[in-house]
Amino acid sequence: MKMKKFKMILIAICVVCGMFFQMKIFGVAKTERTEPDLESYSVQIGITIYYGEYTGKLKNGIPNGKGTFEGESLDNERIKYTGKWQDGEIEGRGTLYYDDGIYMKGTFADNLASGKMKIFKKDGSYKSVIYNKGIPAGFVEYYDADGKWIKQDFYYRNALLSDLIKSSLVPDYSKLFSEEDSYKGKLIKITGIVEMMEESDQSCYFKIKDQKGNKYICQYNNLTFNLEAQTLIPNIDTGDQVTIYGYFQSITRNIIESDKEDYGFSFPEIDPFYGVKDEKKEILRNELKFTYKDIYENAYYYFKVNHTWEGKVSNLIYQDKYFIMELELPSQDKIMIYVKKDKWNTIPVPGDTVKLEGYVRGYYKRIFGDGFIKKYPYIQLTKRITKESKDD
Repeated sequence: MKMKKFKMILIAICVVCGMFFQMKIFGVAKTERTEPDLESYSVQIGITIYYGEYTGKLKNGIPNGKGTFEGESLDNERIKYTGKWQDGEIEGRGTLYYDDGIYMKGTFADNLASGKMKIFKKDGSYKSVIYNKGIPAGFVEYYDADGKWIKQDFYYRNALLSDLIKSSLVPDYSKLFSEEDSYKGKLIKITGIVEMMEESDQSCYFKIKDQKGNKYICQYNNLTFNLEAQTLIPNIDTGDQVTIYGYFQSITRNIIESDKEDYGFSFPEIDPFYGVKDEKKEILRNELKFTYKDIYENAYYYFKVNHTWEGKVSNLIYQDKYFIMELELPSQDKIMIYVKKDKWNTIPVPGDTVKLEGYVRGYYKRIFGDGFIKKYPYIQLTKRITKESKDD
C-alpha cells in the first residue's frame, strides 16, 4: 500500500478540554479559494474552516490505516491530526494538535473521541477523562507536567460537578409549591434523614426529611450504561444522614405503597446527581482503598480503575454472549463479575478458584419475589489471570 498525499474535505465539531469532539469526512472535493493561491480541501472545526492535506495510507482512494491531516485557517491558525483511519473515518488511537500548544490524545471511534483521553496544555500538565460518543463522562483527573495527581472533578450531563454544586441552593419549601413552574430545572441542595428507600433493578426511589421537617422525593437511575448521565451517589439506606444535590422536577405524589405514613401525598421531586453521607470527607481517586466495605459503599468512585480479584466461583448466570460469576472473596464477601465469552474460553464452574483483573462498573441487584433486593459490587472483567479447577 503506497503512501501518498490525499486532499479531501472534512467537517468536524470540536471543543477541546471537556466538550464535544466530532469529526466527519464527507468525501473528496475541491474547494475554490481566492485568498492564498492554493488548490486545497477544507476542514471545519466549530466555526473555523481549515485548508490542508492528508498524507498517509489509502484503501480504494480513501484514508485507511495511519495518516495525518494538516490544515490552516484564514486567520493563520493551524491544526494537525495524526493517527488511525478506517474506511475514510477516524478510528483508533490518534492525536489532535492545536497551534496554541493544546493537544488531545487517545482513542476515537466513528469519528468521535471514545474511551480514555488525555488533554495536554502547553506547560505539559494534562487532564484525563473518559469520553462516551464525543461527550466527556464521569471522573476527570488533573495532573502536573511530571504526572503527579493534583485534583479530580466529575462530569454530569457535560457539566462539571464542582460548578453544579456551587450553583445549588437550599430552596424555600413553600415556594416550590406556590411557584412550581419557576423552580423547575433549578439546582437544589437538601440535607436530611432518609425516611424511606425503595429500589428496582435499575433505579432508586427515596424520601428525605430535612432539618425543618420538610419532605422530598428523590428518584434516579443507578446504571452506568448512560455514562454521561451517571450519578455519583453512595449506597444509602433508611436512617442515613445525607446531603443530596439535584434538579427540581415538579410536585409529585408518593407512589410507594409500603410508605404507610406518606403514601399518596404530594412532595417536591428531585432528580439527584450527587450525594454525600454523614458529611464524610471527599473520596479521592488517587487514594482509593480496595476493601469490600469501601467499594460497596461508594462503587462509582472505582469506575474504570483496574484491580486484581481472586476468589471461588459460587454461582453462574449464563447467557449467549456473556456470563456472570458470583465470586466469593477470601473475606467471604461476594461480588458479581461480568465476562464476555470471548474473554474466557473455558467457562469456570462453581467451586473453581479464579484470579482476574477488572474494574467496578456499579451494582448488580438480585430481586426476590417478596421485593427483597440483594446488592453486589459489579465488576467488568478486563483480563483473566488464572483458573484452578476444583477437580485439579
